[in-house]
Amino acid sequence: MADLLPSALQAAALEVAALQALAPLGVPLDAALDALPFPREWRTWPAVAWLTAVLVVLGWDIVYAGRIARLRRAPRPLAALSAACGLLVAPALVAHVAGSSLYGGRAVNGIAWLWPLTTTLFVAQAAFATWRRFVTPFVGVPLLAWDLLTCAAAWARFAVERTGEAPLGLLALSAAQATVHGAAISRAALLSPLAVQLPLLVPAYPARWRITRTVRALLAVSTIFAAGVLALEIPRGVGTVRSYQEWASERLSERPRGDFVVGAALLPPLGGPPPTVATRWDLPLVDSLDVGAVRVTLRGGALTFGALDSLRRTLDQARGDSLRLVVTLAYDRADAAARRVEPSRWDARRLALVERAARARRPDVILPAGAPYAGETTDALGALPPDHWRRWLAQAAARVHAVNPNIRVGVAAAAYDAADSTLYAWAARRDAPLDVVGFHVEPSFSGGAGVDARLRAADRWMRAAARAREGAPPAGGRPAAAKPHWVFDVHGFPAVHGDASQERAVWHTLAWATANPDVDGVIVGESGDYARMTGLRAASGRTRRAVTAMNRATRALREAVVP
Repeated sequence: MADLLPSALQAAALEVAALQALAPLGVPLDAALDALPFPREWRTWPAVAWLTAVLVVLGWDIVYAGRIARLRRAPRPLAALSAACGLLVAPALVAHVAGSSLYGGRAVNGIAWLWPLTTTLFVAQAAFATWRRFVTPFVGVPLLAWDLLTCAAAWARFAVERTGEAPLGLLALSAAQATVHGAAISRAALLSPLAVQLPLLVPAYPARWRITRTVRALLAVSTIFAAGVLALEIPRGVGTVRSYQEWASERLSERPRGDFVVGAALLPPLGGPPPTVATRWDLPLVDSLDVGAVRVTLRGGALTFGALDSLRRTLDQARGDSLRLVVTLAYDRADAAARRVEPSRWDARRLALVERAARARRPDVILPAGAPYAGETTDALGALPPDHWRRWLAQAAARVHAVNPNIRVGVAAAAYDAADSTLYAWAARRDAPLDVVGFHVEPSFSGGAGVDARLRAADRWMRAAARAREGAPPAGGRPAAAKPHWVFDVHGFPAVHGDASQERAVWHTLAWATANPDVDGVIVGESGDYARMTGLRAASGRTRRAVTAMNRATRALREAVVP
């Protein structure tokens, strides 16, 4: 099989082998993973194995397409189809990945149709080769079934990207595909265009050697298993897509005092000055939404003088006198390795960054650690014990309050596990140094069930915090008031479950939040499809239906305010 691997594929395999070989030399494997040029959620060994498998399949398609096209006895239709598949699969894959992000721009997104078209050519090649018996049905039929599923999922993604909608069967297949892929690469299957399923070219000529026949037999068995698992998951995918429907008729609760804020994320997570493409897309979006708050996410690289000055100019265009600013501090690429070397020194530098962000931006709310038990925090630092976070957050709050006592320091729950519950219970106490607590809400692979599970957990925690306040001695004879709560981030997975799923997940969260008097606001994120396919604006530039839901919510809440 070595001759089937092009030089680029061999280089990728050697890179993974080299990383594994670093362990005996004293180089931690985690540090080796951090060095890979992939998004954060892809720097795990299962994800690296997935990307390597994608390269192997890509090499298979290109090499076999060339061989079939050069066969003298191959019929002209088969040779032409195989040559077209081999010629288009790599550029179509690049267009698919790059066109799934606003960074790709309309130029790349304008040829996003190339990927579903290419998968259709693979189906035609597999059908022709199998029908004309240029390959044994034992190999041809499983590969044809795989290509059909891949083609249908590609057209579903293309339809959702362009219009926000697709037939229920195609959306169910998209949801099923994400669930199956998630078993290998976790949440990246819902977030990233790199979680792609490649079609397989049918090797339409007899196998000459025993090893080739063995490889083809193993490929056929593996494809039968994978296609069967994906097909069996489709009924559950139907349930996933339908799980959002019951929220369409929900109504928001009135907040007559006007104490509820609907906000939106602004810009992608920043490691430097705001990208021009992001400001061009996000500022008009935030302006059209008429939101009461914006959230920006800053890494350490965004806290330099030049980057902060550029961010100030950007925010000045969007931030009015009454617009609240929420700042979340995220992590740089090198933070994981730096903290492993010197934890205490890194923690001290992190506190200095928190103070710098408070002085430079003077936000209304700052989240020094974001959500400590999910997302980038656990990716960079691992699951640190609650005692560590209590001490560190108390120090961060003291630093921020020394700069400006009016800045609220908060923390968000996102994992909803035992550690998150313990940290929330401490942060919600009246004697804790934090000023605001909150939640992150998102669907799961099962769709709306993930939103409901998170909101039910938030309800339980808030009730437990209320009971703890009632059991504590009242200050000055009056019961302690609850700390302000926010939903600091709610988003859906519109590229996988459709635009309606995102809209209804946002609306359901708004209905829950307005019905809880302790919740002061909801921030919807992200603003656009930059690194993740969860934005209010699709990669094509189209605004998604969740924007309409947010405008409906702000109008309804404004009309309910008592003068």
